[in-house]
Amino acid sequence: MLEVWSVISKLDRLWRKLSVNTPPKVHSWQHLGDNLERLRGMLYHQESKIEVAHQVGKATDLRFRALGGNIERKIACSLQYQANLADPQVKSAQEEVRAARARNFSEDSKRKRQDQAESKKKVRTQCLHDIVEAEELEGEYSSMIELLMADQRQATSSGTTAAVGGD
Repeated sequence: MLEVWSVISKLDRLWRKLSVNTPPKVHSWQHLGDNLERLRGMLYHQESKIEVAHQVGKATDLRFRALGGNIERKIACSLQYQANLADPQVKSAQEEVRAARARNFSEDSKRKRQDQAESKKKVRTQCLHDIVEAEELEGEYSSMIELLMADQRQATSSGTTAAVGGD
């Protein structure tokens, strides 16, 4: 595994030297090493899935952190955990626990929540209606470049320098 991390590190450094901008896909090489370590193989390599792997991988590591550095036990426990999630008996037990822990709202409280939701929906609908029915803006408006040039002219005429780009 050390050889794989060495190759990943070399590829990463080489790419960063050759490219001015480093695209996010280069970041996936690090995930390749993580997947090989954690799962003993490649899990997936799509960009959106990689970002999910951050959260899933960290959650898995936290869930099984008591096992220490024993990667084999972590993998076995993780696979058992995933298998249990798909088990219908486990799902029904989880639903029972969820129902037992759910807050029981009074009818008055439920009605108030429903009224608030309807009120928010009416406001949102009215705002959308107002936007759709708004009159078109007419007239000559300066572009951002024209505004920037005017600011710079004003700054040089007054003897101060304008800060461009927020630097």
